[in-house]
Amino acid sequence: DVTGGWKERYCVLQGRMLTYYQVSADKKTKTKKGQLLVHGAEKRGNDFGRPHCFVITEGRNVAAIDPMLLREAKKQLLNLRKDEIEQQLMNGIHSRDVDLLKVQMNRMEELGIDIKEDIMEEARQVLKEELAEEVKKK
Repeated sequence: DVTGGWKERYCVLQGRMLTYYQVSADKKTKTKKGQLLVHGAEKRGNDFGRPHCFVITEGRNVAAIDPMLLREAKKQLLNLRKDEIEQQLMNGIHSRDVDLLKVQMNRMEELGIDIKEDIMEEARQVLKEELAEEVKKK
């Protein structure tokens, strides 16, 4: 049995995303059951003695990959932010910009990002020296 049992579903196709819903017995309520990213489909008319049939020839269950993609995207974004913070810290070290160093160190702590220890040590040293210089001026 290729159908695995028939179940009534309400389907919405937006672009290549097919979202399908379970329909209540009274036909008034629709509960989302899943989504498929459709790469190919074929209308089949009255195949299997049922109207409105179609066959998905190629697709991917988005529900199964969403968590994995989300984790990977978050990881990539965190890596990009880490690279940006490291670059800004290096800029602050070279220009001896205390404000820039403080802002980037706060961002690093807020995001829970670990920066290379040698960069952090250099940044702390610049802050220490610049703050000592400010105290001398006063």
